[in-house]
Amino acid sequence: MEGYIARDKSGDLFFYADKPHKADGNIWLSDDPNDYVKLPRLFFTELKWEDEEPRRVTITVE
Repeated sequence: MEGYIARDKSGDLFFYADKPHKADGNIWLSDDPNDYVKLPRLFFTELKWEDEEPRRVTITVE
């Protein structure tokens, strides 16, 4: 599964199927409001709210 991960200003981390954009000054949103899954905050600690773009990822389940 391919998608994007991004961290909101509050520190919460989310996976999005479609590329999100920064909105309301503190969150990321995609065009589909139901298009996200919250991930544990401890994952991908290198991601920050200050990042200009979300990170594209591929998730493989074995």
